[in-house]
Amino acid sequence: LMAVHPHIQVELRLTERRTNIIGDRVDLAIRMGALEDSELIARWLTSISRVAVASKSYLERAGHPSHPGELNKSDCLIIRRALSVWRFDKGLDIPLKWRIAAGNMLVARDLAASGNGITILPRFLVEDDLAAGRLTPVLADFPLPDAPAWIVATRQKHRSPAVRAVMDHLV
Repeated sequence: LMAVHPHIQVELRLTERRTNIIGDRVDLAIRMGALEDSELIARWLTSISRVAVASKSYLERAGHPSHPGELNKSDCLIIRRALSVWRFDKGLDIPLKWRIAAGNMLVARDLAASGNGITILPRFLVEDDLAAGRLTPVLADFPLPDAPAWIVATRQKHRSPAVRAVMDHLV
């Protein structure tokens, strides 16, 4: 994008919280999961495969759950409190007894790799950790639904060419 459009300036704000696009004066955001009804426009980007993971040391110490219902006996690492119910395929919703709300996916990954519990993360974020053995899949027989990823922006009749170029490039 930057090579094709060298005039564009991009300010990244990386956060796990839902940004108030209008109030925070953000041109666009990428959101994962179900979208709330709003005055924003949304364009679908992709589906993100997710996986439950933990370190071998944690699983050796705490046990390897064989069913999502056993997660209440585990230390679960969530991203934020609002995500304290994990949904598996076929509508299996599991309210968690969580230990740490990490506030960030990278922090949750590092906490899991350090033996602090089980977490659910995008597969692309943990592929290297899985290949290197730092993390192990958990509950592989209970798939997680993919999370949709969206690009959202305000409804503007006259969107800047730079914002349009970024949106088109991401899509």
